[in-house]
Amino acid sequence: MTSKEYLQLHLSLLLAQHGEIGVLEALAPLLGLPSADLRTQLDEVLKGGHAGLKKRARAASVGGSIETLLAEHPEKADLLRKIQARFVARTYLPELKDVRRFLDRHGQPSSSIKKRDGAFGKVARQLANLTTDELSSVLAEAPSSTYSSLGIISDEILGRK
Repeated sequence: MTSKEYLQLHLSLLLAQHGEIGVLEALAPLLGLPSADLRTQLDEVLKGGHAGLKKRARAASVGGSIETLLAEHPEKADLLRKIQARFVARTYLPELKDVRRFLDRHGQPSSSIKKRDGAFGKVARQLANLTTDELSSVLAEAPSSTYSSLGIISDEILGRK
């Protein structure tokens, strides 16, 4: 039995045991998507429009999940948008290792994150748990230097200051 056949068997059992809605509601948070967005993506795949779907889905899920998060926390929305702007400009958590450290400190798994740019959804969910005062202090922090750790190492090796 191939791994794809094995996966289909497991999914069939899950669907039989929990039903389609139950499986989708359990899967959506694991993918970081609202159930409605997951349903829309599945409908697109079933219609045969899955070429390029992964890229569109990832962009939509990050934007959509952040907008959903902002709607859930309107009192923090402005602060979260400012932090997002700093994240995009790489003045807040400028490197992937910084993002991973942040998530690890807040008890979230970070090993699945492969690219920094796609990680703001997870970061934003953790930031939304902070108080407005804590978010303000995050914004008050001096922007991280854009000088990478590799630059510091190369300067040390070459004896530059």
